[in-house]
Amino acid sequence: MSQSKPKTLEQTIRAIEAMDLTPIKFKATRSEDGYGWTDAYADKMEIAYKRYLILHARHPEMTLAPERDIDRFWHMHILDTRKYAADCDASFGRFVHHFPYLGLRGEDDLMDDEEAEDEDEVERKTAAAERLKDESDEKANNAR
Repeated sequence: MSQSKPKTLEQTIRAIEAMDLTPIKFKATRSEDGYGWTDAYADKMEIAYKRYLILHARHPEMTLAPERDIDRFWHMHILDTRKYAADCDASFGRFVHHFPYLGLRGEDDLMDDEEAEDEDEVERKTAAAERLKDESDEKANNAR
């Protein structure tokens, strides 16, 4: 999957707010294979989930564990793999990984999550540096 350019915080927030999560809410309201939530509760969880994503965007240095039903909504979003990947790319310019073990197995889980986030940060900075170099090379070639 290709990743788009890094987003500003303002771009990220606008993209999160614009995210169409109708299919996720539909699935969450189904008794058969969802959570059997009412439409009103699914709407409430959509808002809470978007607030969580915005909080994550505003504070990428923090490890944030969402409340249980927000996490369930996130899981539903992740299960729609193509949509989740596209929404992550449109909002964050990268795939946002979910670490489902945070605190469940002890402090090592927190370290594992922090190490994964550090690796993601290195990848983001490397990709951004490569894009800047490519843009600089392109400008130099165009100036000739």
